[in-house]
Amino acid sequence: MRLLDTWTGEFVEKDPRDPDTKYAILSHTWNKVEQTYQELRDIQKQYDPNQNPLNDPLVRCPDGPSGSLSSGSPESGATTGITATQDVPSSSSHSFLRYPPGIAWIMTHLLWGSAPILPNPSDLSPIWDDPELSPKIREACKTARDHGHRYLWIDSCCIDKTSSSELSEAINSMYQWYKLAVVCFAFLSDVSAEDEHDAEDSSFRRSLWFTRGWTLQELIAPGEVHFFSKEWTFIGSKHTLAHLINEITNISDTALLHIERLNTFSVAQRLSWAARRETTRVEDQAYSLLGIFDINMPTLYGEGHRAFRRLQEEILRRIPDQTLFAWGANGTIESLKIAYREAHYSSEPKPDIGLSSLFAHSPQHFRDCGSINPISPEDVVRRLPLRHRFHLSIADYYYTPHGIRTQFPVIPFSKHFARRGRIHWPTYLIILQCEHKDYPGQLLARTCSTPASILSTDVQPLYNFGAKAQPTNRPAIPELLHLSPETLTGLRWYLPRINLYVQTFYIPHSDGHDESEGSSSNRRKIWHDKINLILLKTTRDALLAHGYAVVLRGPDQDHPDTHWLTLSRDTHTITIEYQYSLVTTWYVSEQLFITAHWRVEASESSNPPNFHEVARTNSGTLSWWDQQPWEYERNKSQDTFPSVQLPADIMGAEGWWMDSKPTLIRKNYYALHIEIRHEPSKGPQRSRISAWKEWVETMATRAVSRFTREKASLGLNVGAESEGHGNSQGGSRAEYTDGECRGASEVRDEAPGELPSEGAPPS
Repeated sequence: MRLLDTWTGEFVEKDPRDPDTKYAILSHTWNKVEQTYQELRDIQKQYDPNQNPLNDPLVRCPDGPSGSLSSGSPESGATTGITATQDVPSSSSHSFLRYPPGIAWIMTHLLWGSAPILPNPSDLSPIWDDPELSPKIREACKTARDHGHRYLWIDSCCIDKTSSSELSEAINSMYQWYKLAVVCFAFLSDVSAEDEHDAEDSSFRRSLWFTRGWTLQELIAPGEVHFFSKEWTFIGSKHTLAHLINEITNISDTALLHIERLNTFSVAQRLSWAARRETTRVEDQAYSLLGIFDINMPTLYGEGHRAFRRLQEEILRRIPDQTLFAWGANGTIESLKIAYREAHYSSEPKPDIGLSSLFAHSPQHFRDCGSINPISPEDVVRRLPLRHRFHLSIADYYYTPHGIRTQFPVIPFSKHFARRGRIHWPTYLIILQCEHKDYPGQLLARTCSTPASILSTDVQPLYNFGAKAQPTNRPAIPELLHLSPETLTGLRWYLPRINLYVQTFYIPHSDGHDESEGSSSNRRKIWHDKINLILLKTTRDALLAHGYAVVLRGPDQDHPDTHWLTLSRDTHTITIEYQYSLVTTWYVSEQLFITAHWRVEASESSNPPNFHEVARTNSGTLSWWDQQPWEYERNKSQDTFPSVQLPADIMGAEGWWMDSKPTLIRKNYYALHIEIRHEPSKGPQRSRISAWKEWVETMATRAVSRFTREKASLGLNVGAESEGHGNSQGGSRAEYTDGECRGASEVRDEAPGELPSEGAPPS
């Protein structure tokens, strides 16, 4: 590692694992502008290093090794001028830390029996008086010299950040560098020496240093941490302030003081320590935690939130701890049902419910997970009210092209949601091998789902099923459920049916369920400003294969909300005029309505000699709508406009159909999927709503007819009342209107088959 010589101001290379290497290390929050390695090198070049060689005579205590305060090593408990069990007194009782080095040397020697290594004034380089030198570097080196430390490491200037390899090595080594340091100086630039640090609203409690991501490992890793105010006055050490630091950070004092090893704390606990911390670069949310989990991995700035995903995958490889999946809002089955019920009837915007990765998006999701601990598989089995015991092994994770293959005990859960249509995929409770310490004896389960469109395959991807966080007055929708013995007993009727089977699932690789603008999860949250319809190449090629020339024309100044699609071939032309409207109401965030006016017209060249002068046409109107939260494309396979049967006299044969389907691509953009198909034996694909509408119309017609007959039998004049009844579908123009054709959002589109007989509504 590259260290800064606190006497000469030059850089030196040292092996931190060498027992003879003694150095101090600085922890601080970065200012908007920090002096870099290159800038400090430019200052160093102004001074002749030969005037201050590194081997100048040193003032040192007898038998003291170079760079240390005493002959003791950190492992033996001796430290630099300040022992591990006795702190430097505060400025109110002993202010010698601010005295000139010679006086500080005498007082330190008298108090602790060993003298720090101090340079002669002539040994100091004039670089320390250079006005271009950063005040933070100058004061940090002075503090290190006053404590007898020859070498100091500062991350802002000791790493050449223009070298990606050096930066990656430093990030992966940083925890060890802080751990091997004799002492860490924590500089709190926003804390005054005169502050009452224990006060409820003290500047110490509110210091930015306790909110930054990188300072977490800088607090935990070193054996000694000494806090300094913005005046570089000693405040106290990690040992004497442990109770206060615990209140501020929620980090156990046994972890702070190295009484317990870090691997004795669950994954969820360690991630909860970082949940309230922030980093400038989103990737550093993961990189700053590498040492906390004793993990090394390449750093790839620019990967965004995928860095935290990679960190979680590496944790799975090394640590058999399912508390990694125990993140999010906590609750019970009853609170889950209540939250969904209130979300349904509330006037506030509906929650963004859908699928996301089983891995957390950021450490913030572990904010309330500091009390979750793993339990053994045997303990899980003992807590389940099973008639027949079964073996549950420690979870294994296998990395495959389909994702991470693993197994979970599951309970089907879909029917627990009262509102029909709210869930569109098979939903499970997966039982985790962990518990909350505030609820002993209870199990933790997560609500998950497998998309129905791929259940027929052997690969079943498992996703988290829940609601995205958003500001609301409604109860939070829990994703992590506490299963008490009473709850499990209430679910017991499930268990004989399914035998609480252990299911094999795949946790998919990152496949678009991230927060990029074009991702599926983010598409659901967008607000449209306008709508643009486009045709993908696959759609154009398919139409071209049927002999159609395709022209899609966008909105113009007179028609800003209209698109025109023309499909032309030698025998006929199909024209579709799409008009859209965006509506926001009190009960839904945003709705999109698209109305399609279609027209099929025979070409004059295709008319036989005896054809009338007026060209044959056939037309109609279709409608389609969608609303927030927008659904995933793969779950909208039947979410289409109603099928249109094209006229046989124009098409030349029976059984020609046209299907049209819009698919959300990104904000303001939908792709049109147009299909012309020939299926003589197959009728139109009616939605369940369409079947219900036809059934209601049929029943109404029959009721009117019955009423008419009864009146006629009584000799009443009913001609005027019954005339024209039951003729709603007459006329040469066929109008198709299906305003509720939503297969994935509210009602599943299914072909209902034959229209039911009287008295039997569609199922």
